[in-house]
Amino acid sequence: MSIYIPILLLFLAGFFGGALSFLVPHNKQSWVQIVLSFTGAYLFAFVLLHMVPHAMETYGGHQAMLWFLLGFLIQFILQRYSHGLEHGHAHHHDHLPSKEWIIIALGLSLHALTEGLPLMDNKMSQSDFLGLIFGIAIHKLPEAFALACMLSHSVARSSFRWAWVLAFSLLTPLSIAFFHGIGLDHSRFLSVFFPLVAGSLLQIATSILYESANKQHKLNFDRILPLVIGFLAAALVS
Repeated sequence: MSIYIPILLLFLAGFFGGALSFLVPHNKQSWVQIVLSFTGAYLFAFVLLHMVPHAMETYGGHQAMLWFLLGFLIQFILQRYSHGLEHGHAHHHDHLPSKEWIIIALGLSLHALTEGLPLMDNKMSQSDFLGLIFGIAIHKLPEAFALACMLSHSVARSSFRWAWVLAFSLLTPLSIAFFHGIGLDHSRFLSVFFPLVAGSLLQIATSILYESANKQHKLNFDRILPLVIGFLAAALVS
């Protein structure tokens, strides 16, 4: 499959997610938690069932896992600056100190620049490639949605908010196109960035699953069902 197909899909997913925040009334956005639960479960299972085995087999087990752990750690630190918006959670962003939203947006943008790089790996099976496109795309929906929610509370001009969403939606596609265009889709480059991004995605998925749990730690059908479907969807990728 051409690399430009996922580039287009990821752009559309990011822009659509951001646009939903502006166009859908905030009291009709209960779907976000359902999408988040499914996304967290799918990414968690997909990374462990598909990305980790592929990285270990293709790029060397021990070295790949070191990069995997580093990616997990970097994302853990990065969320300190992005306030967890890459998890898709838009809470606590309506009382930000002046201009702090810029730091958060830049932290989120740094994550967006790298999350699509594993798609350049032409050693992945077709099913894994499609499964990864799907995982990143559904991750970008709540991610862009959370960014747009923050912008709604922090940026006065509507045109500026739309410009930020458009720019953010382009980051992952342009990053893939740039590195692919200059020929950095070879094994040495991907031996670092494939497991690095896999570790980052696992950290995000883990955080989503943790934050999706209710405070009483009780089973809730509305949250358990998307988790089960997400796990099964990742397991069925073959």
